Amino acid sequence: MLQTISLGGNDFSSIPDSCFQGLTSLQKLSMASNVNLAPWTFPTELSQSSNLVSLDLGQTNLVGRLPDIFNPLVSLQDLRLSYNKLTGDLPMSFSGSGIHNLWLNNQDPNNNTFGFTGSISVLDSKFG
Repeated sequence: MLQTISLGGNDFSSIPDSCFQGLTSLQKLSMASNVNLAPWTFPTELSQSSNLVSLDLGQTNLVGRLPDIFNPLVSLQDLRLSYNKLTGDLPMSFSGSGIHNLWLNNQDPNNNTFGFTGSISVLDSKFG
């Protein structure tokens, strides 16, 4: 029944696998500015959180590609993933989600090997 998790601005070192499993009532998750986290990937189990309205994982050492799991997140309005180390194309499911505000900027600005590639056309139908 947990609805809000606010863990931002701490000194956590890791996120356990499946940490967000079964949080179907979750509406807001903020973990921003946990800069000492070990590298981790976007938690796919959040696709079960269909009531999620706001997700802030900015500056949390997220790495890799974003999974294509955003279609079930019809309530999601704010998605902040800035200042991480994400790569690859934007997921096609962005266009089927409820996202209104999207922050993907500064994917490791000190290292040119990270950042999104490909087309931003998936955003055209959503935000255009």
